[in-house]
Amino acid sequence: MAFANQHLDVSIHFFKRLLYRQGTYDTPRVREPILTFDQCHERIADELIAYVSQLTAELEEGTKP
Repeated sequence: MAFANQHLDVSIHFFKRLLYRQGTYDTPRVREPILTFDQCHERIADELIAYVSQLTAELEEGTKP
């Protein structure tokens, strides 16, 4: 959460990418004008999104009968 909430524009990019990976959106693109999401942001976001996906899968697996 600290990464996503460091700046409103970073938060928008991060959560749009997360929801895109989860299938909610067709694209991770965001409207302009918005702070650039550089390669460092992308790398960190991708690592955190992978972690969120892993935790979600583990939780879903744990709730199966």
